[in-house]
Amino acid sequence: MKALVGILGTMIIFSCLTACSQSTVKEQITATATKVIEAIRKGDLEKFEDLIENLGTLNREGIPHDVALYRKYIREYYPQKNPPIEITYLFNTNGQMLVKIHIFQDSANAPIKQGDLRLFFGPTNVAPLSKITGYEVGGIDKFDSTHYHPLSYWQRAGQATQ
Repeated sequence: MKALVGILGTMIIFSCLTACSQSTVKEQITATATKVIEAIRKGDLEKFEDLIENLGTLNREGIPHDVALYRKYIREYYPQKNPPIEITYLFNTNGQMLVKIHIFQDSANAPIKQGDLRLFFGPTNVAPLSKITGYEVGGIDKFDSTHYHPLSYWQRAGQATQ
């Protein structure tokens, strides 16, 4: 009986240590976003696509063009360091969290004068935080107020329709 208690105690302690050492949501998202930036900076299409969960839902023919364009912006505006990553804690109607990476400003050739690479994460019951569930480029703060809200907003909206 003492041996069983000892084994169970060891398992509980091991589980606690393992859980405590797991990275936080912010750290996981930052690590994944950094990998996305690195894949773009290197022009590594295979790595970029590997970081996308449910790749088949995206326009795969457009990905090489997207990566080439984003690579140009990152190399032009952030030649020595990575662009800043902003975890917004805002979500769209699909439950995807919005993460913005400022990649360009005042580009003479761009239809948008300032822009963010917007990465979408989750929902976590669909995709792990080690992958993104979508991406797009958008003007800075152009759609945040109408399309993205805190989770509490969507929960209230869901309750109102019931």
